[in-house]
Amino acid sequence: QGNVDPDTAIDRLGRFREGFNIRQRKNELYSGGENLFKLPVTDYPEIPVTSKELTLCENLFGLYTDVIASIDQWKQLTWSQVLPMVEDMLGAMEGYSGRVKRQPKKVREFPGFLTARDKIEEFQVVLPMIQELSKASIRTRHWEAVLKIMHQPKSAEEIEQWLDSVTFQELLDMEMHHKEEDIVDVTDMADKELKIENDKAEIVD
Repeated sequence: QGNVDPDTAIDRLGRFREGFNIRQRKNELYSGGENLFKLPVTDYPEIPVTSKELTLCENLFGLYTDVIASIDQWKQLTWSQVLPMVEDMLGAMEGYSGRVKRQPKKVREFPGFLTARDKIEEFQVVLPMIQELSKASIRTRHWEAVLKIMHQPKSAEEIEQWLDSVTFQELLDMEMHHKEEDIVDVTDMADKELKIENDKAEIVD
């Protein structure tokens, strides 16, 4: 059913797979007995159909559990711990995105698919933004602007302490992907300001 949450669906899928495997083994035994005694072999066309559908669901929920496991692993990392991992995180999300695109149409309305797709898309926006915010051009004043955009204003002193302790989960909770254009404007301005500073320094030298 499409309205079942993914975690419940995974539990049900596991129990259904166990039951199906038992029935499949019984069918193989019965077919072997019918062949042994030269009896007509009973055909159960629903078995290969069910097997195919189970495999589709297992592939889908395998994707879901992989995405959620990665996020759970990353979300308690601090800002300083996330920075050297961003490229690997982006690579993992790119791999998951490829798996999303290969999912058949018949599972694309399932909550597990939608959750995995939405999380991947969010990360593919947030992670490049984190890269931008980690550049040398970003100063405390730029963080002030970003946090103001996110309606979480902090003073310069508070920002320094906050960056020492903020976790990746807290950054995700800010939902920066909804303000991507505004934040990119801030990082672009920071790059321009740094270029002006460097140009001035060259003139002085």
